[in-house]
Amino acid sequence: MAVIGDMVGSRQLADRALWQNRLEELMRELNAVCYRCIAAGAVLTLGDEFQVLLHSAACLPEILALLDSRMSAERIKIRLGLGIGPLSTALKPLAVGMDGPAFHLARRSIDRLKKEGGSLYVHTGDQTADTLWNALARLRDVIREDWTTRQRQIYQTFQALRLTAQADDLTLEENSCRVAKSGSQKELAAQMGITPSGVSKAFTRMHLDALMQAEAALVVGLEHRLSCP
Repeated sequence: MAVIGDMVGSRQLADRALWQNRLEELMRELNAVCYRCIAAGAVLTLGDEFQVLLHSAACLPEILALLDSRMSAERIKIRLGLGIGPLSTALKPLAVGMDGPAFHLARRSIDRLKKEGGSLYVHTGDQTADTLWNALARLRDVIREDWTTRQRQIYQTFQALRLTAQADDLTLEENSCRVAKSGSQKELAAQMGITPSGVSKAFTRMHLDALMQAEAALVVGLEHRLSCP
């Protein structure tokens, strides 16, 4: 599965040299966080785009969590175009200098997002399945559109805590469940300066369960597609 990331608004940043360093650090972090799923490592390509090639969709929530927690502070929006298909060239260590339907479909996904908006789009060649998966991606966007600034801050902190799954050798789903329990809610509450019950109420108002279920369902569908010959 080819993934093309497009960072919207980054060209307006004043210190381009500093931004470039941050992007390079982000690529290193993405490769470290998602090492279990990577077929060819994440690398910066055209302008402020990056590419990564995955053999599994299981780490998609981790990619989303990483981008949310690192880029939101810069007010940078991320568009992710996904394409599932074969390669026409040999596999390389980094996701650059390769060609094939996977990358062509990912590019079509990015082009679709540029025209119609949204943060995530999938092309696999299966129109029926793509319609379902892109509806889940759109649901994720719709949920997030209504959040207040404070709710976005809570979500960014939540995403950062989810990423500790790597350090604790837990899957992201297991770690998300742990964060949602009272003990970890205290940690999130302490960082945000609110009570644990306030965190719970915020999660409910944010429809966080629905968002995470949409992400999980999308991963299941993409994994099934990747397993098909």
